[in-house]
Formats: sequence, structure tokens, C-alpha cells
Amino acid sequence: MVAVLRKALDEQYAAFTTPRPRVVEGCVCCTTSAQLCALVDVPREELSADHLNSYAQKAISTIGGPSDFRYFWPRLAELAVDGKLTADREVVFGKPVYGKHLEWPQVERKAMLSLAAGIGDWLAREVIEDQVDSWICAVGLLSEGIGDP
Repeated sequence: MVAVLRKALDEQYAAFTTPRPRVVEGCVCCTTSAQLCALVDVPREELSADHLNSYAQKAISTIGGPSDFRYFWPRLAELAVDGKLTADREVVFGKPVYGKHLEWPQVERKAMLSLAAGIGDWLAREVIEDQVDSWICAVGLLSEGIGDP
């Protein structure tokens, strides 16, 4: 991983300081109470892909809301970049748009743009031919409409 991408991932944790939710609600047909409890019982930085795979796919739509998502975002981004999530990266990186990211604090929007740039730099240096299309789509979704915060 290139240094600029590692720095951008670190920026996500620094910018997204939303407190850990005490509870995350979800559709009973989409998740179990054990899965929801694990999301709040384990510190964000220690959540594994197993903890977050289902959440990554269903965040905001049927599990939790934008505030919950903003708490989990840094870890979701890190796991997605590391290729550890089973959720499509386009889904994960499209969630901020679904969560009305243009209404989020400027520091968070700026961090997301930094991440988009870091991913671009990474792709320019370490081309992963079978993944370039999905990464470009993911970056486009992540930076959609943000402009210059």
C-alpha cells in the first residue's frame, strides 16, 4: 500500500469522531441481534470483516442510519481497501451518498476526498487490472458531489 493511501486511511479515523453507538437497530429479517450487538460491543478499530460484512452491504438501508455509518466508516474503508470485505466496493463506497454525505461535517467530507485521491494514487502505482473498473466506480461514488469542501 502506498504511503498516501495509508495516510488517507488514518485521516478517516481522525476525521470521523462520531461516538460509538450504544445500539444499532436493524431489520430482523436482515440481521441477528448477535450481529448487531457485536457491532457495538467491539471497538471500531478491532471490528473484523466478519463483524462488518453484513453491515457493509445493508448499512443505512436496513441496518442503522447515517450517524452509525459515520462511526463505522473508517473501519469499513480500511477493510475495503485491504480487500477483506465481501461486500462490493461500489456498495461500500456508495453508502456515504446514500447517507446524505453532503450534509456531513466539512472535516469528514475532506477526509473522504483525501481517501479518493489516495486510492487514485495507489491505483496509478499498483494497477490491479481485474479491479480497476470497480475501484474507479467506487472512487467516483465516494467523491460524488463533494467538490472542494
